Amino acid sequence: MRFFLINRPENVNLKKYFKLACEKYDVEFIELIAKKTDYLSLDVTSDDIVHRVTSEHKGQMIEKYLLTKNPTTFYKDPLQGIRKYDNVIESTIVHAANDIPVAKSVFIVPKDDKPALKKYVEYLGGFPIIIKVAGGSKGVGVMKVDSFSSLSSVVDYLNESNGKYILREFIDIGTPAHTYRAIVVGDEVVFSYKNESISSEDFRSNVNQEERNRTQIQLSEEEKATIVKTVSVLNFELGGVDFLRRENGEMAILEVNTPFNFVPVIDDLEFPIHEVMVKYLIDKAENRG
Repeated sequence: MRFFLINRPENVNLKKYFKLACEKYDVEFIELIAKKTDYLSLDVTSDDIVHRVTSEHKGQMIEKYLLTKNPTTFYKDPLQGIRKYDNVIESTIVHAANDIPVAKSVFIVPKDDKPALKKYVEYLGGFPIIIKVAGGSKGVGVMKVDSFSSLSSVVDYLNESNGKYILREFIDIGTPAHTYRAIVVGDEVVFSYKNESISSEDFRSNVNQEERNRTQIQLSEEEKATIVKTVSVLNFELGGVDFLRRENGEMAILEVNTPFNFVPVIDDLEFPIHEVMVKYLIDKAENRG
């Protein structure tokens, strides 16, 4: 059994922690740098484990190719993983169809249709509203819009440039800005925490990795079941589920991140998530028979 990590050079700490976990469980660790990998030379088999931690296109394509070799992965069905939901728009549609309590969203905005745009603003509860452009991370591409004129100009630009985006209700959580993340491995929430921005000048909680306070939180059994379902309906067995709490305490799911950066969970919160992940994959591989 070998553990193939599809990575990029910048992810030094992710590599370090996965390698340490593999050493602990006596599994050979092999790093594949996506931009430098000759995929046809890889001898991955169904006895191996494959995990991707880079979101770059070449990394995704190498993963899709390797999934045809039927390795053990964090996908419930590896071949379905080839058609992975790659952005927040697609996954939110799936969540809404499965009665997941997502933040109220608009997925498609017709070009040059101001009456429709005004109707969508009403549906989302009025201004301010959130625009989230697919593909960003650490808050990049998330905008808060306070007026119709601003919304109209941004939407015109995104439509003209064929941008992938979603309109969302603004959930007022006060200051400081914060979100919550629950980490799912398999069919279990293994860790959950609050992500709080130190800065009072930005409504986004995840802009700066260093300027955050992270504290562990507890979830009810009902909330855990919802979080697990949020990941499972996307064909995943791993996910960092980001959510907010409404004024009445109810969850509003924002998105599922997979892969995701778990380094702060180890460094700041001292939870060995890398070991949990690798052990899960080893057990899954051994139980496949």
